[in-house]
Amino acid sequence: MSIVQDYILREYPERHDSKNGKRMSKRQLGILSAWLEKKHAPVCKKEDDLCVSVLQWILYFDALTTPVAQLAACKWYCNATIRLPEDEYKVYEAVNVAKLNHLDPLAYDSPMEIVNTYGKVYRAEEAIDPSTVPTLHLHYRNDDGLEVYDVDESGESRENMRRIINTHFGENANPWCLLQGDGEGHLTENSAWYWLRYNAFPKRVAFKNGRLLAFSAGNRRQRVWWDRFDKPSEEAIIEEMAVPGDRLGRIASYSMDSFTGEEEFQGNVYRGDRENGLLEKFHSLEDEKPYSCVYQVGGKRLIRQWPGLSGRQEKEIGQASQLEEGVIRIPESIRVVRNVPLLKNRLLKEIHVSDGVQAIEDEAFYGNDGVREIHLPKSMTLIPNELFRGCGSLETVSLPVSLTLIPRYTFGGCKKLRNVNLPKTIEAIAEGAFYNCFSLREVHLPSKLKILPEKIFFGCHSLTTVKLPSKIKEIRRGAFSDCSSLESIRIPNSVTLIGESAFEGCTSLKEVILPSRLRRISKSLFKGCTSLRRIVLPPSVEVVDCDAFRDCKSLESILLPESLKEIWGGAFQGCRSLYEIDFPPRLEYIGSCAFCGCESLKEVLIPQSVFEVPPSAFSMCPGITLFLVHPRLFAKFYDRFGGRVKKAA
Repeated sequence: MSIVQDYILREYPERHDSKNGKRMSKRQLGILSAWLEKKHAPVCKKEDDLCVSVLQWILYFDALTTPVAQLAACKWYCNATIRLPEDEYKVYEAVNVAKLNHLDPLAYDSPMEIVNTYGKVYRAEEAIDPSTVPTLHLHYRNDDGLEVYDVDESGESRENMRRIINTHFGENANPWCLLQGDGEGHLTENSAWYWLRYNAFPKRVAFKNGRLLAFSAGNRRQRVWWDRFDKPSEEAIIEEMAVPGDRLGRIASYSMDSFTGEEEFQGNVYRGDRENGLLEKFHSLEDEKPYSCVYQVGGKRLIRQWPGLSGRQEKEIGQASQLEEGVIRIPESIRVVRNVPLLKNRLLKEIHVSDGVQAIEDEAFYGNDGVREIHLPKSMTLIPNELFRGCGSLETVSLPVSLTLIPRYTFGGCKKLRNVNLPKTIEAIAEGAFYNCFSLREVHLPSKLKILPEKIFFGCHSLTTVKLPSKIKEIRRGAFSDCSSLESIRIPNSVTLIGESAFEGCTSLKEVILPSRLRRISKSLFKGCTSLRRIVLPPSVEVVDCDAFRDCKSLESILLPESLKEIWGGAFQGCRSLYEIDFPPRLEYIGSCAFCGCESLKEVLIPQSVFEVPPSAFSMCPGITLFLVHPRLFAKFYDRFGGRVKKAA
């Protein structure tokens, strides 16, 4: 029995109770467990690591009303082709279309593949010309027929975009949650909420030769384009088109740069018709034998699979490589190392990639929990995303000497990795590069690095010291969160921005030297730093944000600069050792619960410049005496604190 299946049966026994309305059948339980474990097991091998994801899925499971919808949603969720809860409507629409066409929805990779292939299209009018829409503004046009428009944020603009979808895709089409319709061409209430939520970047829409192609928005740090099938891509538009000059007449996905219109092959090679008869899928353009064939026979969908390119390369590696016990050496005759099962075999202890190898696929070694050493070719200039993620036993890595970028989550979940020698040529490191590297003790960051990305060292419990490059300008959100062994850090004066929660949960942090040009102490920046005793804020700081020093239980004193104007809610809440605080004369605002629970505070003078202080700012401070200058504040506080409030001389 799998980890997930055992966990569900033990912690949620009602799921297997025949008398319970929320009962899962053995088939449901087995399939759901396998998919969830497949999605999370590469980086979560322990039961405790999986329980949060299982609990989250149980909530989604309850929201879906039919067993078919539950299983289909689970598969598509684990395949990352839907997001929940916003794409719940797509699940129901796809299941209904599948039922009408006698299809098995579990045989498809996404709900939109079913809806756009088999759903009936209702168009009440001819396709709208985007140049005639007043809420669209031409952003870019090229000679190949690509047009990109900026989209207004107004309600009228939402209605116009829905009309464009109605006339290009059909009134019952629902490619994007923030423009979802009710089946009759009208926007739903939920669409307005998602429209506001996806507002990190200005919205844009793309057309190719007058045909609606893709929509762009974002609720994160990077712009995302979604195609008609709601497949996301960052910065580029994905389009399916005939492969130029292909003798087999196949179709593939191409990424189109949204500014230049330049097209680049992405994959998803297939031949045939999704609606009639035979559909063949290929691993690449070079591989002329399909790895999967889908036959539409009498309303039933039959799938036949061959090993294809992955299987042949696995055999080639096994024959051509020098195989030793637990060691594999990939020869230069294999130009591209693909993501094949052999490289994830837990019996492998070492992987050596020869210098002649030109490229490695994304996640090629992802989840190999047995390998201890991986050696990459010195000549390689790029490594793919998440290459070593989930290699829980990895201790040694040899990186190419000419690398300029460490991609996102490259070493995420490498729990036994102790140190990494980064090449001096590195200019950038992406998000979560060393996420949850529990054993990582030291890292020498290259001198060319200018930005520490989000969660770069999140959860590195053994990291004790870090020397930051002298030219670094920005430390982003959660960069050192939960680095529980980090004792001290000196931040260069070149840094002008430190993101929220950058040092949250650094329970051993005792000494911090902040840069001289910092203007804001971000939200939760030092929250839970229980060993921090004193700190000096630089003279440029104007704002201490929410929860900035919350639960810093050892903090005794802090020097506030004269430039400080605002202290936001909960900034020093729970700092029970803080015994003195001197407010600067220009301070204007103190937020709610700012000093709540500061049990050691005795006397505090609130200057006349402060125009607003809620009484809760100093609640649960039993020994405090407040000296107030502003008469309005005196009356307000006296009702709550009585004799512990005095008028300042």
